[in-house]
Amino acid sequence: MSDFSEAHLERVNLREAFLHRINLRQANLQEADLRGIDLIAKDLQRANLCKANLEGVDLWFAHLEEANFSEANLEAANLSQAYLKRANFQKSNLTKASLYDADLKEANFSEANMRHVTLNSAQLLDTNLSEADLEGADFIQATLLRANLQRANLKEAVFSSHDSWMYASLTEVNLHEANLEGADLRGICLRKIDFRTTNLSKAHLEDADLSEALLEGANLKETHLEGAKLDETDLEGVDLSTAYLEEPEVQGSTLRVALRNSKLFKKSKLPKAWSTEFINGHTYSRTVIENEDGTVTFDRIFTDPHPYERGERVYRYTNETFLSIEDLIFHIQVNEAVYQDVRPDNKEWFY
Repeated sequence: MSDFSEAHLERVNLREAFLHRINLRQANLQEADLRGIDLIAKDLQRANLCKANLEGVDLWFAHLEEANFSEANLEAANLSQAYLKRANFQKSNLTKASLYDADLKEANFSEANMRHVTLNSAQLLDTNLSEADLEGADFIQATLLRANLQRANLKEAVFSSHDSWMYASLTEVNLHEANLEGADLRGICLRKIDFRTTNLSKAHLEDADLSEALLEGANLKETHLEGAKLDETDLEGVDLSTAYLEEPEVQGSTLRVALRNSKLFKKSKLPKAWSTEFINGHTYSRTVIENEDGTVTFDRIFTDPHPYERGERVYRYTNETFLSIEDLIFHIQVNEAVYQDVRPDNKEWFY
């Protein structure tokens, strides 16, 4: 076996070289051209590969613990099942690379380009992915424990395979200010996750468990929340006017929690909120007022067909008092035909 450990090979051109039984542990390969090289199961622990070109290189099962790949080009590289604990990939290019089942504990991918990267079954424990571009990344069955995804771009990233019941695991993950537009998080347990000021527009969160999650200031425009569990979820100041909400029969608290924390029912010294919209040339207005004795007053302005002018409509006003928010919602649901302008399971209710 040739021993190149700790060797200085800066800017060397090793393209398509045959490196059978070569020891490159702690070697300095800064800015080296390694394209076309077979590095399967090679030992590159603590090697310096800063700005190296490893495009398309096969590093399957390689030992890369504490290696430095900062600003390196690893586009379409195969890092499946590689050992990358505490490796540094800051600002590197990993577009379309495969990190399937890789050990990424404490690795640094901050500001890395990881578009359409494969992270299936990868171990992301204490991994730093802050400000990384992970658009279209595949996280199915990946384990994310205390991973930092702050300000990361996760647009259209996939975390679940709903048909095959395979999901990523996210625990104590920081998604503060991340972009999850269109991401697939269906059925995933997201309890206590920090989504504050996160972009979740058009994201799929059907059947997800968002209990006790922090969603204050999150963007939920056109977000799919059908069947999502929202028990004790912080939705203060969240606009649910265009979110897709469905109230499961077995989960009576979801709609109540969403309503209490939405723009329709803001917490204040004078807890009063309103929803006004313009539909087919007519203005609809709904006002909910919580009274000091716990009862709620519901005011409505709506339109009915004119009693004798065909095709015309006339405005109506009603004022009703209920024992609680729950009673109000139940009454509307039971008398759906009467409250056609009020749909508490649809976006018009939340404004």
